[in-house]
Amino acid sequence: MQDKLLYSFLQRNRWKRYVSAIVLALFILATAIIYFAQLQQPFWAVGIFALVFMVVLGVRMMSRFLESKENALALLNASQESLCEVQRVANLGSYTLDLRQKTWTNSDILDDIFGITADYPKDFQGWLNLVEPKYREDMQAYFERIVNERLPFDKEYCIVRPRDGQVRWVHGRGIFQFDADGTPLMLTGVVQDITQQKQQEDELMESRELLQTIIDSTPLRIFWKDAELNYLGCNPAFAKDAGKDHPDEVVGKNDYQMVWAEQADLYRTDDRQVMVSGIPKLFYEEMQTTPDGGTIWLSTSKVPIRNSQHEVVGVLGIYSDITARKHTEEMLGLSEAALKRQNNLLSSLLQALPIGVFMVEAPSGRPLVVNEAAQKFLGRGIMPDANRENLSEVYKAYKMGSAEPYPTDEMPIVLGMSGISAHIDDMVIRRPDGSMSILEVLGTPLVDENGQIWASLVNFTDISERKMHEAELQRIAYYDSLTSLPNRVLLADRLNLAMAQARRRGQKLAVAYLDLDDFKPINDRYGHETGDQMLIELAGRMKQVLREGDTLARLGGDEFVAVLLDLEDGEASMPMLKRLLTAVSEPAKIGEHILQVSASIGLTFYPQLADIDADQLMRQADQAMYMAKQSGKSRYHLFDADQDRSVRDRHQAVQRMRHALHEQEFVLHYQPKVDVAGGVVFGAEALIRWQHPDRGLLLPGEFLQHIEGTDLDTALGEWVIESALNQLQSWNEAGLALNISVNISAGHLLQHNFAERLGMMLQRFPKMSFGSLILEIVETAAMSDMSQAINTLTACRELGVRISLDDFGTGYSSLTYLRTLPVDVLKIDQSFVREMLTDVTDMAIIVSVIQLAQTFNRIVIAEGVETLQQGEMLVSLGCRLMQGYGIARPMPAENLPDWIREWQDKAAWQTLKH
Repeated sequence: MQDKLLYSFLQRNRWKRYVSAIVLALFILATAIIYFAQLQQPFWAVGIFALVFMVVLGVRMMSRFLESKENALALLNASQESLCEVQRVANLGSYTLDLRQKTWTNSDILDDIFGITADYPKDFQGWLNLVEPKYREDMQAYFERIVNERLPFDKEYCIVRPRDGQVRWVHGRGIFQFDADGTPLMLTGVVQDITQQKQQEDELMESRELLQTIIDSTPLRIFWKDAELNYLGCNPAFAKDAGKDHPDEVVGKNDYQMVWAEQADLYRTDDRQVMVSGIPKLFYEEMQTTPDGGTIWLSTSKVPIRNSQHEVVGVLGIYSDITARKHTEEMLGLSEAALKRQNNLLSSLLQALPIGVFMVEAPSGRPLVVNEAAQKFLGRGIMPDANRENLSEVYKAYKMGSAEPYPTDEMPIVLGMSGISAHIDDMVIRRPDGSMSILEVLGTPLVDENGQIWASLVNFTDISERKMHEAELQRIAYYDSLTSLPNRVLLADRLNLAMAQARRRGQKLAVAYLDLDDFKPINDRYGHETGDQMLIELAGRMKQVLREGDTLARLGGDEFVAVLLDLEDGEASMPMLKRLLTAVSEPAKIGEHILQVSASIGLTFYPQLADIDADQLMRQADQAMYMAKQSGKSRYHLFDADQDRSVRDRHQAVQRMRHALHEQEFVLHYQPKVDVAGGVVFGAEALIRWQHPDRGLLLPGEFLQHIEGTDLDTALGEWVIESALNQLQSWNEAGLALNISVNISAGHLLQHNFAERLGMMLQRFPKMSFGSLILEIVETAAMSDMSQAINTLTACRELGVRISLDDFGTGYSSLTYLRTLPVDVLKIDQSFVREMLTDVTDMAIIVSVIQLAQTFNRIVIAEGVETLQQGEMLVSLGCRLMQGYGIARPMPAENLPDWIREWQDKAAWQTLKH
């Protein structure tokens, strides 16, 4: 391609150079001949001169030719580099499809967009296989149509990337080339990744639909007009006032064409005033003719509509029918005294309001109203004439997190005098005595009947306590309440960030899992308070010996994790590990006691040869710590992947479990879930057991870990769901209305066809009631592929299946996942419930989980309830749903109906009924 372009360039320009050179050569040669003739030199001398001259001229022309070629090549290379860079920035790949060979070639960028490797089949079927299955038939029909009709290729379509399974949206464009017979030869074009654009369009559509729902549902009448005062739209309430059946019947009309044509001039004058001044006209009263010829009174507000350039392009109006109020006023015939009493009442109410309210005259800034709450909060006598010059002296205001005071012209009271409404929810105010508070401030301009701003109204609320509560919730969510170290959630965030940073910098990081040796005897001998003080002391020591930038977190109990950053190699972490062991092992004076413990540390590094996530790193470090304890404590142990598991043993275990599934050796036991406050059994959790012919009944902890990551994990999971649905149907036919929850592993959940296969199973049980099947997942199941997890769980909920987040609070996810994941139920882990009456940390976690569930409108249930006292405390905290050994152990399905009848007669638990 470069040679062709160069040849074309030289072809276009060489004739100019050749003509110029020949003319110059002829001129010089003629001059030489004349000169030699005058000197009477022989002709051969002229020939020699001419030959030398032509050689020199030829060398010069060849030099010029090569120089032109180099310049053209440099220009072409720069152009191609610019084109590649533009395609990379625009996420745009190019392609050429040979329709005779049914193969295509493309740029490297297109490989990244499609998520394909070099060995991917680049034929027509290969391209068609990229299209998401449900769109392939339509795409093939579209392609055949545009070929037959000789149309360009221009289509947005959805693909599934083979490399990572991600679903992406792309926009393909291309032009066909045909031969003389009209046979298509080639399609050349580009493909652009528009996934982000599609997501933004979907979000915008959702926002518009929500706004339209609000507008259509409000009883207020809402309308909007263009700059020519023609109606652009309205809500149903407005259309009804206009005598129309649907808002669309109003669009395009003006006020002269409406039933209130008599008031059209008045309405349009108000509209123009708002658009010209750019200032809203609020809460003024006017009359309007109704479709039946009557008259109603309106309280109307109008604001200008502005475009993205802040130009006024229309007017938005809102009004309410105040006819009843006006009639009441007329009937009562309010006297001046009555109005005065009403004003006094309003003044009293204003003074009694708990929020601060003050109003100043515009433009002078003279105070008109300052209620009791404002004077008490701001200080009496601090409100002189609050003009623009001395407002900054009236109160010192700052933005949260900044030492710079608010500019005077940006204060809500000043903005109000300029006709601008303002809402600030993070203003920090300093009183004359030096104390500070955080305020939520709302400033509103007040406009008279002539549209003139006559006052600025400001009301504010002290939200210091709320902000402190939010900060405390943030601290509870991310920090350990005892040691103030980062907790599991914050550790997970920092570890994921550190892993990305290590990959980017090409350095290592270390995860050190630290467990105190023989700490339990200290708690048992000296009490939990002494033990807590010991933990605080050791946490402070360990934090001091780490570097700035490293993270030390407490997981709970006597377990800590350190994340060591920016390591050149594994040896660089050894001095820090020794310092940690020394810091822990030194004696500590706690009260009157001199106490001493040691620590065992498990260590692992990242990155590794195999791809690994944060949760796996934690498990590796945990396993290494266990090996350190087994080796004698007070030492560290490096995780060895070769010793992590025996491949042969695991393979044998998986094969034995396949045989067990085939021979129907697995059974389900059911643990009841009860509403203790309501005194009813509402469901049961299905728990798998292995009825081993030699070893007896085995619990899941003895076999499930062997099949993680294998296809047997999915097969066994589907067997559990199928068996639970069968049992659910049997109970329903027997008149026992319960729901059943089943545990779903991460590997099973993230199968691309999980929701599809679940839907096929549900079709076999058409009488199953909506929401009677609950899928229980753990937090780590979603973290490995959040996008896939959200899509799968959303599809399951559309099938009528509810989602429960199991073992909540024990994983390494953040609050972002709780807000994002489509879950219905939060299950408090039994590790927190077990010690809740004696461990303040566990109690605080339970309180936080219940509050989070209430905040996010989720159902909360506690597992592992073993005593009536635990049940009483959970009910008092707002958690009435629970399960555990204190209520019932898991049992065969046939035993559950008799147990339910017996439990409802148990006096102890029935005392918790409300």
